[in-house]
Amino acid sequence: MADISGVKITDLTACGASDDGEHIWITHRLGDGTEYPLIYPFESVGYLITVLADAARSAQRRRVARDPARQRRALIPR
Repeated sequence: MADISGVKITDLTACGASDDGEHIWITHRLGDGTEYPLIYPFESVGYLITVLADAARSAQRRRVARDPARQRRALIPR
């Protein structure tokens, strides 16, 4: 996989919707401690959820491939 460069997001700190319901916003805490809101058109929310879920599944498969015990820990009820 190619090196990834960009802005590191360390936390999602807030979210909401515009008064007219046409946009949603998500405030991100960046690696340097500043917070930055990103504003998305309402229509893009479904796509955003889909790509984030796909990326999370891919990351989980890679993490389990590197550390099979991670899969066993995930299956044990807590």
